[in-house]
Amino acid sequence: MAEAAKTQIKTAAQVAAEDNGKPSAPDAPLFERTQTLANVIDRRVQVYGEVVPSFERIARVWSGILDHEVSAVDVTLCMMGLKMVRAQITPDYADNSDDVDGYLDIMRKIVGKDMIHARSVDDYIVEKNGRG
Repeated sequence: MAEAAKTQIKTAAQVAAEDNGKPSAPDAPLFERTQTLANVIDRRVQVYGEVVPSFERIARVWSGILDHEVSAVDVTLCMMGLKMVRAQITPDYADNSDDVDGYLDIMRKIVGKDMIHARSVDDYIVEKNGRG
């Protein structure tokens, strides 16, 4: 890792010490929850590095363990699945639903410009075929 990048990455203890924010209440406005999500992801990036390369590395490790090709998108889906199972057990613990939102945001970053913003199957097919 380049020296410049090393200086930007903080320890988990440093990030936790800087975290003065409080979790949003369930009835908080959408903007506030979205801002909280962005803050959580930004703090994680400070500790673990950028999400797309990180999830690509996780996918390579999981592929080796499972002896089956795993993509970075697969990693996000599996992590969402884990958090959904936990949410089933403790639906009142916002950490689980917040993390599902976070992994969904990461998935969108991984897909990037290839994401097709269609609101119907027909629109999706037209757009997908048009990108051919």
